[in-house]
Amino acid sequence: MADRDADEVPSELELPDDALVAAVAAVSTIALTLALEYGLGADPPILARLAPLAPYFLSVFTRRIDLGPVDTVRAWSGLTVAVTLGVFLFYAT
Repeated sequence: MADRDADEVPSELELPDDALVAAVAAVSTIALTLALEYGLGADPPILARLAPLAPYFLSVFTRRIDLGPVDTVRAWSGLTVAVTLGVFLFYAT
């Protein structure tokens, strides 16, 4: 087995943008479900609990459209968190 140069070995694991947005959506969906069930004692419909997945699917299906500076991982993740908080606050009131 040949020795590798330090330049060839990546120092960090680089994930695709879709994977990062999907991770935020997954964590938000689980957190929302747990917060609604155990925090508020509410039992909303399944579509309300899966609402944080909507921004992820929007990001996947709008890849071919040039959205300019808005099409970033940070923007899609922020939208996911905003949707999650919006659903939580809707059922909290």
